[in-house]
Amino acid sequence: MLECETCKTFGYRFDFSPTNIRAIGIHIASKSHEISTKLQIEEQARKEHIANTIREIFGDDDIPTGIFLKHA
Repeated sequence: MLECETCKTFGYRFDFSPTNIRAIGIHIASKSHEISTKLQIEEQARKEHIANTIREIFGDDDIPTGIFLKHA
């Protein structure tokens, strides 16, 4: 199976048949791929904002932000 790296969390998977190879191109040009990409960028921005806020509050760059971001 081939997965769209951007959309794989939403379950977009394709096999290697000629029909589905064409479907990959259509998917990447589709609105769902565009929305998934936008959501991924927004999620990353939220994580960075949370990490920066924690650093501002505690003044420590060595805080393992992954622990805090799991529940965000």
